[in-house]
Amino acid sequence: MAQVTSNHSLARERHMTKLKQVSRDWSFPEPEQLGCHFQWTASDRFLQHVLCSLACACVYHEWMKSAELQQLTASEPLTLEQEYDMQRSWREDADKCTFIILDKRRWTDSGSEEAQCMIGDVNFFLSDPEDLSLAELEIMIAEPDYRGKGIGKEVTQMMMHYGVAKLGINKFQAKIGLDNEVSISMFKKLHFHQVSVCQVFKEVTLETTVDESLRRRLLRQVGHMTERDYLAARGGRRQAASQAATGAPA
Repeated sequence: MAQVTSNHSLARERHMTKLKQVSRDWSFPEPEQLGCHFQWTASDRFLQHVLCSLACACVYHEWMKSAELQQLTASEPLTLEQEYDMQRSWREDADKCTFIILDKRRWTDSGSEEAQCMIGDVNFFLSDPEDLSLAELEIMIAEPDYRGKGIGKEVTQMMMHYGVAKLGINKFQAKIGLDNEVSISMFKKLHFHQVSVCQVFKEVTLETTVDESLRRRLLRQVGHMTERDYLAARGGRRQAASQAATGAPA
């Protein structure tokens, strides 16, 4: 079963109303405008980045044709144009922080396109305008071959560590479909506890508060990760690809 939380569709529905007012040009902002969002973090097995592109939107569009992902995320498939809008929203809006998850081994092979390295995403958004320290988490491992390997858990911990250290988050929340036992179990292993069940939306809400014990656990589990500017990392990757194509020495 896919390791996903189920509130992608609710977030999409909320933000699509807002996005209908956005002019329909499909250009994305220059990377320099992205501030703290334009970074990447790496573990031994994979890395995360937030450089959304038209190619990334196309990958999401293909992912969400999956009946399994639609069920687990309680989502309806978007048109490609709507997917462009959604990608732009998650990239530009100040109340959202999104990382696309890449297979690090494939990404370090400069012959692979970035979109070919995508395996899922992890994000949170500030769901309460009165409390900017509360973040709602979402995690999706979309590629079946990468499920059941502990990636969802590690990525979620990385995202929590990022939110605590960089943005001052002191409470995390996850809303998960009642039949998504894999994700519910994962979040409980991360010391989330159930606070409510909504039978209307068929989802459970889990929460955890950031205290000293959680901080220590996150440091122990993912404190070793490194963080770099994605522009520089991508530039080095492209240079390596160019040198490989021309036979020039590295």
